[in-house]
Amino acid sequence: MRFLTLAALGLACASLAPPGARRSRAQAGLPCRHEDPLALMAATLSGRARLEAGEIQQALRAAGSDLPGARVLRGSPAQLERTLRALARSEDAELVCGLAREGGTGTLVVAARGGALEPVALPSEETGLRVVLAADFGDAYVAFRGPEGRVLRVPAAHGSTLRWPEALARPRAAQLVATGPQGPRPVALREERGARETELRLVGGSVLTQVGALRDLAGAAPLRDNRLLREAAAEHGARVCAEGRARHALALGDDPRRRLRRAHVEARVVRLW
Repeated sequence: MRFLTLAALGLACASLAPPGARRSRAQAGLPCRHEDPLALMAATLSGRARLEAGEIQQALRAAGSDLPGARVLRGSPAQLERTLRALARSEDAELVCGLAREGGTGTLVVAARGGALEPVALPSEETGLRVVLAADFGDAYVAFRGPEGRVLRVPAAHGSTLRWPEALARPRAAQLVATGPQGPRPVALREERGARETELRLVGGSVLTQVGALRDLAGAAPLRDNRLLREAAAEHGARVCAEGRARHALALGDDPRRRLRRAHVEARVVRLW
């Protein structure tokens, strides 16, 4: 399997999440499917007293999610489970979520996943969008919007791959609309930023943010988070902090390629940052 992803090798000892918050893949007892971008968003928003709708959408984009919207819930595990079970009865698609635990409470980001727009690399080195529709969703189309408000509507089917229209300059957006059990609604949203906006992201920010901005400028497909690589990086980062030595190889022969093999990852190319 090919993964378009980044192996951050743990040379920073500080977490991007607020102090005390941690992402969790364990959603035992919760009626929702884990998605890594939502867990990252939950950890980032943990502790925030109040959020506006615009902030939630910005946080979704920053975390790499293509969901057009989401709910942010806070409470004890029992409270979150009760709320989720009520949502599962009222929503028209499978619930996806990400959980960040802090003490005896948690921050949960949740949404109904009616479809997705997955970035894919095309033979022409462009980035395309693969359409994914959930069960019981159909009659879909993608609305491409350009910087001046021009909209191009393209029919879409499950499994199809669409190109960004050449007639629309950046910044531009693609919104997948599909009809489900409760009628038509937006189910996914992807954006391509303008060159100037992307350049601004290179000033400050995390390594992941800056690498993403550089790839955006080059027109390359975005990086995708991978749990095995993230866990290998976190383990090495903990050793770096404990020993006080910033090295890719803390012991003779223990290089990144060997660490990836221990994590059961075979990579054709390993980039060291």
